[in-house]
Amino acid sequence: MRKLTPESRYDMNVIQDVIDKICSEGVLIDDKTTVELMLELEGKIESSNALAEQILNEKFDWDFINVKSPKQLSDFYTHWGYAKYGNPGKAGTNFPTECLEKIIELDDQMKEITQLFINIMADRYSLSAMESVRKHGQPTEADGISIVYPEYSQADSGRIHFTKPNLSNLGERKRMVVAGEGYKLISFDYKNQEPWIIANMLGLESVLKRMEAGEDYYRALAEEYCGITISDADRKPFKTSVIAIGYLCTLPTALNGIPDHLRQTVKDFYSVFTKLPEFVAFREKVQECFDGDRTMRTYFNTPWEVAHYRGMNYSTWERSAFNRPFQATGVDILFFALEGLEEIYKEIGGDIRTYITLHDEVVIRVKEELVTDELVEKLRNAVLFDVEGWTQLRVDTKILDTWLDK
Repeated sequence: MRKLTPESRYDMNVIQDVIDKICSEGVLIDDKTTVELMLELEGKIESSNALAEQILNEKFDWDFINVKSPKQLSDFYTHWGYAKYGNPGKAGTNFPTECLEKIIELDDQMKEITQLFINIMADRYSLSAMESVRKHGQPTEADGISIVYPEYSQADSGRIHFTKPNLSNLGERKRMVVAGEGYKLISFDYKNQEPWIIANMLGLESVLKRMEAGEDYYRALAEEYCGITISDADRKPFKTSVIAIGYLCTLPTALNGIPDHLRQTVKDFYSVFTKLPEFVAFREKVQECFDGDRTMRTYFNTPWEVAHYRGMNYSTWERSAFNRPFQATGVDILFFALEGLEEIYKEIGGDIRTYITLHDEVVIRVKEELVTDELVEKLRNAVLFDVEGWTQLRVDTKILDTWLDK
């Protein structure tokens, strides 16, 4: 296991070669599975369309919204909410969903139909992504298997996104990506990587102790700062609020869509967490950065300039800058892993390579005959690190035939 310190560095040329190889050697797609998943989604969308039309006719006597039109669904806020609630102050690719969520927050009567519209748009987005994957597929010698050669882009945080087709947002439909006959996929997925980075970089000692003992990060936060035990049903909405608070969103935004019985817990958490000395100190560092060269740095001192556009207010810039070190430190760790894996590949020889990466996951494709406990342990040691002054990073390891086996 490699020890990492703030002085540790990786060779970006090696990382570039790995990403280029993923794009040039391609990823295998099982056409039968892809079609099955697309049909499943189409059926779900049609059911949602029918239910939406029924609700609109029975409860609202509306006929001016065509629920089969993505544009009309995304314009729904303009039809109904904009005049009533005003500009939600949002922008970007998630604008329609964020606007619709505002209606859910403010209007009980509209919750059911608005949530249905959100679901329809999400399912259509997933279907579009899968159609793109299938369209880009090129036949192989194996029956029913195609290969795609993705392009990639790099986000502001440094994260790699595989596009044309979009392989970075398949979600539970990742099982369309296969190893191919005679091969296995080995997945190394960092467990709760971003919460682990946040807790360590902010120095949340009591929460880190709980995490080391195996406690869930979000439940640990609720227990530590609110004295509340979060149920299984409440974990997801509480997590959503915590993430919003971590992005420096306002309390009303953090309360969006939160069940009534959980709202006071979120308010209490917001009040305590945003006043923690560790949290306040980090915000002061961001302010110093804004007053200086506006370049935030990861734990490993990788610089990332946070753009400030004409007319942008400080709070908008601060939200981006505050979270940049956490996300970009995750990128650093992934790149250290990719570099370490290349050393193992050279050592063992044979048919093995990094197949694809996704945020905090690395997937390796390897000839089945090479897969042994010894190899898996070597690869695992290449992606696990002892970060100076931090608690131990954990990783889930799986040997798969598809990217997401059922």
